[in-house]
Amino acid sequence: MLQRHLIEGGIYFMLPIYIMWIANIGLCCYMAYRLVREGVAVTGKLKRLSEGVFFLGSLAFLWGMLGLLLGLGQVLEIIREVSGQLSQALIAGGFRVTLIAPLYGFVLLIASFIVWYALRWLRR
Repeated sequence: MLQRHLIEGGIYFMLPIYIMWIANIGLCCYMAYRLVREGVAVTGKLKRLSEGVFFLGSLAFLWGMLGLLLGLGQVLEIIREVSGQLSQALIAGGFRVTLIAPLYGFVLLIASFIVWYALRWLRR
């Protein structure tokens, strides 16, 4: 499924989002290791890392939105070119494909926000 979405969603938009997912998971694992090793105290370095996690999540969502806008532009251009000869299923399929990248980016943003907020709460 991930490979199919990589191809369908456009490799230029999905590959950077996948890389941001991997980087975010790596940062979260590193922060969890530091928290277990050092205790509950969140130091300045962990604060910066949590900000980095939130930034990567935000960037993934914005990158997905850019993919959405460019994909919608392509769909609308095709609709304009062959105005009377398109089925509704084909148009719906085009819109579904444009939503893949923002969906992955939005899920990463939500996960990043949860990690960021949890570390912010631990800092108190």
